[in-house]
Amino acid sequence: MIRRVLLLGLVAVVVACTAGEPAAVPAPASAPASAPQRIVSLAPALTSMLFRLGLGPRVVGVTRYCDDPPEAATRPHVGGFADADPEAILALKPDLVVAVQSPAMAGLFTRLEGFGVRTLAVQQDSLTATWAAFEAVGRATGKTDEATAAVAAARAALPVSAAKAAGLKGKRVLFVYGRAPLVVAGPGSFGDELLTMLGAVNAAAAFQRPWPKLTAEEVVTARPDVILDAAAAMEGEAPGFFTGLPGLSGVQVVAVTHPGLMQPGVRVVEGLSWLAERFP
Repeated sequence: MIRRVLLLGLVAVVVACTAGEPAAVPAPASAPASAPQRIVSLAPALTSMLFRLGLGPRVVGVTRYCDDPPEAATRPHVGGFADADPEAILALKPDLVVAVQSPAMAGLFTRLEGFGVRTLAVQQDSLTATWAAFEAVGRATGKTDEATAAVAAARAALPVSAAKAAGLKGKRVLFVYGRAPLVVAGPGSFGDELLTMLGAVNAAAAFQRPWPKLTAEEVVTARPDVILDAAAAMEGEAPGFFTGLPGLSGVQVVAVTHPGLMQPGVRVVEGLSWLAERFP
């Protein structure tokens, strides 16, 4: 379970964001004449959205990483982010396929649309984009009011949850999303948004790009007080990696395992509450 969650963050956020600008993918601008009844979701965060909109019974296919809520994991799997199987998707006879916009999805969507399958690709590289994605999914599925209400509730809850993590306020924090390469949240990234809400100082701010790849020496020169390590629980990764580096012996390292902190999505409020328990 932990490994799935970490793969979710690393693949959907880090790899996609470091690959360059996403290719444009056709997406409907308004709600269809009739709400879709058979939906395939190609992103865990979108699967979570669909279930929170009460559309769980209509979700007929998901990726191997979709496990929120647990019921989602019981749906047929159609692959992952980079290896979604068009034949498996078509076999489920969907009338809507939703995904996060990325270069990998452009060719897949073109093929699905050639078979008459309606598609929706959304951006999800920031909280602002996430709220827009939630509302786009709501419009596409006939759940506009429900999506609007859910977004409003999440936006209202975010500052409350963030304020409870008072232990991070003013601290220099390095948010690590990958080890090979060593990728951190820089300015303009989702992780940077979280640190700003928490009142923390992003230790990677000087690198001036959303997802910089650092050397071990650059981690040390960033002078973090705290390292939030979202890669710590990956299979084969040593939990003492950072504390073993010269110059980081006094740094507090916390392994991040909550999916709400790994990519923009509906669980970000829960993720901030998770941090508040560790930095009250």
